[in-house]
Amino acid sequence: MSMFLLPFLHTFSWLDNLITVDEKWVSYSINVRKGQLIDKQELALDVPKPEFHGKMGVLWLEGAWSQAEDGGDFILVFIDEGKLYVGVNLGADVHLKPISTNVTVADNHWHSVAFRRKERKCELWVDSKKILHVVASPGDTNLDSNGLVYLGGANPKKHKLLKSLDLTNRFVGCVKNLRIFGKEINLLVDSLNAVETPKYCHG
Repeated sequence: MSMFLLPFLHTFSWLDNLITVDEKWVSYSINVRKGQLIDKQELALDVPKPEFHGKMGVLWLEGAWSQAEDGGDFILVFIDEGKLYVGVNLGADVHLKPISTNVTVADNHWHSVAFRRKERKCELWVDSKKILHVVASPGDTNLDSNGLVYLGGANPKKHKLLKSLDLTNRFVGCVKNLRIFGKEINLLVDSLNAVETPKYCHG
């Protein structure tokens, strides 16, 4: 998975692949490739700076969402105080242990962010530089997923997981250039929910 992050600006020219998640989860269907390297998935996010700094928000959440309980595998990328965090559970961890990148993305500039995984080895890249290497706990090497990715909100089926991290604030911002396994996703067309482009994302 990769992202571009940018605090709010008033001029945009990328309306083809853009979405804002204000009040609900937006989910996208993906092809599940267990145990394989995740190719470039480019996701661009734009957040109003006054609303962004000092708050938490979920950027990317993927896992076995068919389960009603809060357990199960997941990959979680979120923001705390303007910095990126990563959490990974392939089934061997009882409690989420998020890891900070110590990289601030709330600085009014675009940032590319890429998450890549091969079995238990995970990497997070920011602006084409590897800044975090995580190895999941010994055990399963596959991410059990139903093929859905949730962007920017609070999935009620993972309420306890997200509440334990105080992740109750939804990410509000603009998204572009999403790529999953090298395939470009049109966020307005491929979403499983009806969504609209907010006025502050228009050029």
